[in-house]
Amino acid sequence: MVPAGAQAEEDEVEVACRGANAWRDRPGGGHERPARHARRDQDGRNPEPGGRHRLGELSVRLAAERARRLGTFALVEAGVKVRAFFGLPLPEAQREQLDVFLATCAAVAPEFRWTPANSLHLTVRFLGHVEQAAAEATADAIEAASPGAFNLRLGDVGVFARGRLARVVWLGLSEGAADIAALAVIAEAASVAAGLKAEGRRFHAHLTLARARARDGAVLPALPAAPDQPAWRAGELILYCSHLGRAGSVYEPLRRIRLS
Repeated sequence: MVPAGAQAEEDEVEVACRGANAWRDRPGGGHERPARHARRDQDGRNPEPGGRHRLGELSVRLAAERARRLGTFALVEAGVKVRAFFGLPLPEAQREQLDVFLATCAAVAPEFRWTPANSLHLTVRFLGHVEQAAAEATADAIEAASPGAFNLRLGDVGVFARGRLARVVWLGLSEGAADIAALAVIAEAASVAAGLKAEGRRFHAHLTLARARARDGAVLPALPAAPDQPAWRAGELILYCSHLGRAGSVYEPLRRIRLS
């Protein structure tokens, strides 16, 4: 049985992080410096007031340059927004085994987009598109709670489906489900204390392996059994920022919280 709300949780589409480089999406964005002759039009005359060299546009470019030079963290107090979540990384040994497993699955089920092994993680709390200051405040509260480390072990393959059509393929846990759920409770309380909206869906720990290419889902053929992997010690919680690239989402660590 799929826990209530778990499918809705997986329907959240992670989009580009709106951090210090968000200005590039504007018309005319980029690092190129305007040529000197751009100060005059084709007839050699100065541009009319209200032309493209408006003060507002210049301010945006200056802010963007400041963002590029100082980096994301320098602009936390300026209301920078990020697409963020807290997650547990996988050890390299587990990633390597899953990389082979995912390649086999991709050949068997090409109707699904399979997650690269280096992007796999266990989501603890999805924050959404929030101000980075709020995400940092949440991290502060989690760190102050001093959550402990615990063991995790991957389990079997499961799906979120509608009828016969699978939409998401995931890998569950055979060990540590209660511990990661307890960590999720701490993260939830910290998020609400930081002013973020409460999560109304029940927590369900899993690795997202693939999503159907079709919006309504696809028939999932029989997959090979997931590799039997040893348990590992989860000793670090990471605050990630999600960037959407051509090859899919890329996750940038913004903050690391040690689990004692």
